[in-house]
Order: sequence, then C-alpha cells, then structure tokens
Amino acid sequence: MKKELTAYQASPRTGILYCRTNGNRVILAGKAVLYSQAEIHVPEQNVL
Repeated sequence: MKKELTAYQASPRTGILYCRTNGNRVILAGKAVLYSQAEIHVPEQNVL
C-alpha cells in the first residue's frame, strides 16, 4: 500500500500538495491561501 502522494494543481494559480499516512491519520502539507472554511463531522460507525 502506498503511504505518500504528491499532487500538482495544474491551473494558473498552481500548487503542490503533499500527503502521507501516519497511523490512522493523514498528514497534509503545502502552501495555500484560505478562501473557505468548513467542518466535517464523520459519524463514529463510518470510521474504517
């Protein structure tokens, strides 16, 4: 199973997103500009 992923945003703004797993967590890194804010709630029974 792959544990790391690098994604490139191919648009005029461009960007690179680095993702990796760390146990049951996903670590995200990269440069970003905040344009929206939200919360995600996952019911406990749906967690893998």
